[in-house]
Parts: sequence; structure tokens; C-alpha cells
Amino acid sequence: QRHLNNEPVTARPPTVVYRLQKLARRNKAAFTGAVAAMAGLVIGLGIFLWQSIEKNKAFRQAEVALGQTRAAEKKATEEAAIAKAVSDFLRNDLLLTAGTGYQAKQPSTPVNPNLTVVEALDRAAEKISDRFAHQPLVEAGIRHTLGETYLDMGNYLAAIRHLERALELRRSKLG
Repeated sequence: QRHLNNEPVTARPPTVVYRLQKLARRNKAAFTGAVAAMAGLVIGLGIFLWQSIEKNKAFRQAEVALGQTRAAEKKATEEAAIAKAVSDFLRNDLLLTAGTGYQAKQPSTPVNPNLTVVEALDRAAEKISDRFAHQPLVEAGIRHTLGETYLDMGNYLAAIRHLERALELRRSKLG
């Protein structure tokens, strides 16, 4: 009778597994609901963990992309500032110095209405170190431009001096 009622049989001592099997057979609906609830919790937890991992991965990728964007933006800003400084230097300290009006305002240099390009370059080169003491990359850019100009003109000693200084400045700043 106990067997037919899904109750433990007393002919031998019941094990825990045996008693649980009998209890599950007597209460099929409750155990089915409990198993379904546990399966739902396990599946829900698995989906939650998977989404959490995917979200963290996407967040890390976004951080990397943002870092790369900021680095590129910083580099572009620096390069634009260097290009502007080089342009301003060449316009203001090189080309405008050729005018006699500007030369007359400078007490240390004589007025020369026939100022040569070489003299203008030499005068401009004297001002570089003082003017860009706190902007080594700008100074390097200007010295590089002056070095290439001297090189094209055949003044190799002046070209080497400016190009080596530009290299030295870039190595100290950029590695």
C-alpha cells in the first residue's frame, strides 16, 4: 500500500534520494513548478551575466575609441598650433623684416633697402631661441623649415645647424 501511495517502504532504511523521489511523485505539480522556477532563475541569471559581460566589453571599446579620438585631437591641435606659429614667424619675423619701415624701428640693425633673403633668414634665425624657448616643437618646426631653406640655397653649414637643433628638440620632446 505504501508503494502504491508513493510513500517510502519500511522494508529497508530509506535513503535521502529515495525519500525525495517518493515526495516528488506525491507532489508532482509543486515539484514541477519549483523546477520550472529554478530553471527560470538559472536562465535569467545566465542572460544577465552574458549581457553584463557584453556591456562591459562595449564600454571598454568605447573608452579605447574615446582615448584614441582625444589623442588624435590633441595631436591635430598641436600640429595646427605649430603650423600657425611657423606661418606667423615666417610672415612677421622673416618677410616683414625686409621692409625698410620695419628695419628703421629696429635700433640694433641698419636699414637695408636691398635686404637679401639670406640676410633676412639670418636675422630671423637669431630670434628663434628667445622667442620659442617654451615651445620646443614650434621651434623645431621653424628650424626645420629654415634648415631646408638654407639647404636649398647651398648654405650647408647653416642648414646642418638648424636641422640638427630641430632633431634635438623633437627627440627631447617626443622621444
